[in-house]
Amino acid sequence: MERIFINFISLKKIAMHIVYVIFYSIFIFGHSSVVAFEIPSVHYPVLLKVEKNVEELVPDGWKIEMKEEGDLNKDGIKDVVLVLRENASSNVIKIDGLGEMLLDTNPRILAVLFGKVDGGYVLIQDNHTLIPRRIDPKIDDYLTGVGVGGISVRKGVLVVQMNIFYNMGSWEMKNISFTFRWQNNRFELIGYDSTTTNRSSGESKDISVNYSTHKIKINCGNLTTDTDDKVTWQKLLSNKTWTIDNIGNGLEFNPGAHVACDE
Repeated sequence: MERIFINFISLKKIAMHIVYVIFYSIFIFGHSSVVAFEIPSVHYPVLLKVEKNVEELVPDGWKIEMKEEGDLNKDGIKDVVLVLRENASSNVIKIDGLGEMLLDTNPRILAVLFGKVDGGYVLIQDNHTLIPRRIDPKIDDYLTGVGVGGISVRKGVLVVQMNIFYNMGSWEMKNISFTFRWQNNRFELIGYDSTTTNRSSGESKDISVNYSTHKIKINCGNLTTDTDDKVTWQKLLSNKTWTIDNIGNGLEFNPGAHVACDE
């Protein structure tokens, strides 16, 4: 699997619900204060299955945030991958406290459309869990914040890449990449890559999982030293087939690796 080398990125588990109430204990000049806010509920629209053009797929109140093209089902016809995002001002929350002052919680939908021989498109995949809704002002946007995030089509496979970058509260940062191939009439996960780096110590950990060969490569190192990285190989113990639909929240996904760098 391609190694994604992005310095400085880290994971914090994020729970996704219809309504969130989040409390932060913030230490300001020796005083602890609590910031509370509520994430508005969201309704995910049902996307039409067949469209003459991509723009007709976009529901009212939503927009195309990202768009990539390429042949994903090997029929020689160009397919389209979209990230749709709601565009509601009510989902942009003012935060009175540390972190980002305006938190854009507008949700996203990942959509894949296969091109047809006679023109137009057929909706093959839509998912709103892999790329989770943003709910934490201390973490930059997973797709458009610090680091490299987004969607791409590379050599006939779909790649979804997200970043975790804390603007306060943590030194760690993380880049996560999912690689999907259209097979068995669904998008199956064939590769997972992540790079985690501590901005303070320089310690880094790369994980690369090949779900086709059931091999895992773990690379532990330090960006501030000249010592060689420690490389460990593992066999993936689980035979479960992961797809876009059963992964759930991509930031919480456990790829199956079970070795710590300090072991």
